[in-house]
Amino acid sequence: MTTEPGPSSYIQTERRGARQKPSVSYFFMECSTQECAVNGNLKKLHHLVESVKQDREVELSYMKVWEQEERLRAEAHEEGFAEGHAKGLEKGLEEGLKKGLEQGLEQGLEQGRLEEQKNTEREKRRANLAEEENKRLLAELRKYRAERTF
Repeated sequence: MTTEPGPSSYIQTERRGARQKPSVSYFFMECSTQECAVNGNLKKLHHLVESVKQDREVELSYMKVWEQEERLRAEAHEEGFAEGHAKGLEKGLEEGLKKGLEQGLEQGLEQGRLEEQKNTEREKRRANLAEEENKRLLAELRKYRAERTF
């Protein structure tokens, strides 16, 4: 019987990335060696641990549970990713719409100012032309009156 975990051990008892503190029984399963078995009860327990580690049926059950847990983790990850992606898109759309509205409002106001300036300039030109025409007509009227008085 081997006393160290290795290729002859069919069950991996190491829990990488576990978030909870391992129990004493788990620790014993992980680290059980012949040297640790210092009395009769510990020797029996060590023998039981070794037989469980070597049992193919236990390994198969363990692997099925492990695969199921991995599948559940993957599904949860995919669901979380999809949910996060959807929320991100929604938030991005809201922010995009808000920024788009702000930019559109700013552009609309600027375009309105430019149109107002164009209208003002056009009206000034029209007023200047009308004033020049008025002056011309007044000058013509004065000339006409001056000619009639003779």
